[in-house]
Amino acid sequence: MSPGAPGPDRYLASAGLPPRQSSRVGRLWRAASALPGVTCGSYGLGHARFIVGRKTFAYILNNHHHDGLLCLCVKSTMTRQLELTRADPDAYRVPAYLGHQGWVSIRLDRAKFDRVAAAGLLAEACALQAPRRKVARGV
Repeated sequence: MSPGAPGPDRYLASAGLPPRQSSRVGRLWRAASALPGVTCGSYGLGHARFIVGRKTFAYILNNHHHDGLLCLCVKSTMTRQLELTRADPDAYRVPAYLGHQGWVSIRLDRAKFDRVAAAGLLAEACALQAPRRKVARGV
């Protein structure tokens, strides 16, 4: 996360999430912030966006288009999207508008939640969107 960039507290206060979901979002925000070159911030009403270089690699979508869900939406490949949504269709979804580009969402509002898998998806998404020079240098 860049110096002086907002932490998750302001976002969480405005999102009005239940404690368990708020805790999950906070952990994911911190995981994304720890990735090299990443900036994070609120985006629209109840959403957050994670950027590396000049490209968005993930969103937290809260009740996106009034679907009533809280999801982490990440850049992925079509192959990975299909793999995840077939393996656990209750946890993984193809997001509207971004799904045709390989993006995939993991639900954060379910009782059962794999935070290691979610953090791994964030890292994969960041690597997909990071400027190639940074990836080559390991930055």
